[in-house]
Amino acid sequence: MMTEVTVLLSLLWQHAHSPAEKPLLIEYVVVAFACVVCAYALVRAVQWTVRPGEQNPDHIKRTILEDAPPAKLNDGSGRSTNLP
Repeated sequence: MMTEVTVLLSLLWQHAHSPAEKPLLIEYVVVAFACVVCAYALVRAVQWTVRPGEQNPDHIKRTILEDAPPAKLNDGSGRSTNLP
């Protein structure tokens, strides 16, 4: 187990940049693109959570949001009486 960890760490160490070596422009571009995509996804997720914009009267969420009379779960006979 220890040898696998040592090999993995040595491979990672060999791949690391030298402290004197500057990162390439493509690395900056990749990181900037990833940041933009993450920020866009976060903004859209918050927008759709706060204001979903669905106004159809037959949308599936209406079955949850419409108030229905509370179900009687037990009338003493052990059977449910007001459930579909």
